Amino acid sequence: MEFPLWAVFGLTSASLSAIFMLIQERLKVNGFAMAFWNKVGCALFTMPAAFYFGFPDNGMFYAIMFAAALLWVVSDVYFFEAIPKVGAGTVSRVLPVSIILSFFLWFLFDHALLQKYLSEPVKSVGVIATLFASVYFATRLRHCAVSWRAIRLLWFVIVASVAGPILMKLITQQSPVSQGPCAFVFCEALFMVACWVLWYFIRKPVPREVLFSKEAAKGGILVGAISGLMVAS
Repeated sequence: MEFPLWAVFGLTSASLSAIFMLIQERLKVNGFAMAFWNKVGCALFTMPAAFYFGFPDNGMFYAIMFAAALLWVVSDVYFFEAIPKVGAGTVSRVLPVSIILSFFLWFLFDHALLQKYLSEPVKSVGVIATLFASVYFATRLRHCAVSWRAIRLLWFVIVASVAGPILMKLITQQSPVSQGPCAFVFCEALFMVACWVLWYFIRKPVPREVLFSKEAAKGGILVGAISGLMVAS
């Protein structure tokens, strides 16, 4: 029997996602500052592996990566701003709704997979029931009171969480598995940092002392190392 390596990567990604949300809940770093240093940490963490394995020579890889990065440039700031306001638990229980939307939208890009599901109705019903049950039980954890305030704060993050996995699946089709994960995280992080630097000089969304504080840098780089490993997983 083949070892389910996909399950190991899935559980690793989910666990790390919970950890870095809890870190931001505890530290309460400014959302823009945390987003900025998070990607600095991602770039530093993945740089050695990215240069070791090399970078894809497929232009579509970078086109899709830039599109995803532009989405997350906005989404990440809202995400990290929301956690101190409504708590990591509420955020983690609101976002699963995006899984269902992303699951069905992917069929627009992979018609063969849709046909496979249709040819195996028993398995398909099981998969869909599991998705809906996961979202239901996520919202019921500790009788979660998901407020409209949280949804208003996170609406763009939910949209990004629907589109993000689709874009990342498309990216995996444009690069060798040995290069794709690290190259994606590294290049995406650099591009996002460049966007935020440009935005900072144009609008100065946070004071300089907040952006370059030790708390923001330490917390952000720690979260960046964790989230870099999460995305690669």
